[in-house]
Amino acid sequence: MIKPISINRKGEVIGLQSKRYQVYLLGGWGVNIRAFMLRLKNVANGETVECKKAFFRVQAYAYNRRAKRIFKFDIKQPGDYEVIFVNANTLQVKRSNLPIFSSFIKPTSNIKLKVLITEKTGFSPFID
Repeated sequence: MIKPISINRKGEVIGLQSKRYQVYLLGGWGVNIRAFMLRLKNVANGETVECKKAFFRVQAYAYNRRAKRIFKFDIKQPGDYEVIFVNANTLQVKRSNLPIFSSFIKPTSNIKLKVLITEKTGFSPFID
C-alpha cells in the first residue's frame, strides 16, 4: 500500500506493479466528485492511465480517517507513475453522507484531503 497523497500535491511519483488498484479518498464519507479526476502518467514512456469511477463506493477507515472508494484503475505496464490531480478544487467532501447530518456540516477543507492508492481487493471496513 502506498502512503496517502495530498490532493494539492504536484509531481508525486509512485512505483506501481501490473495489478488492479483502488483509490480511496480520506477525509469523509459524503463525497461529491464533480469534475475531479485522477490520472497516472508513466514517467518512462508518457503513457496516461485514466481512472474509472468506482461502481461500489465502499466506505471504510484508513489511517484512522473516514475513507470512501472513488476510483479504480488497471496498470498493464509496471513502472514509476506520476499522479496528476485534475480539478482538485471542485471536490467537495463532508464528514457524513447522511442528509440529516450533512446539511448542518460544512465541507472539509481541500487542504486536508488525501487519496490512498491500494491494491487490496475485497471488502474490509479497515484498510491496513
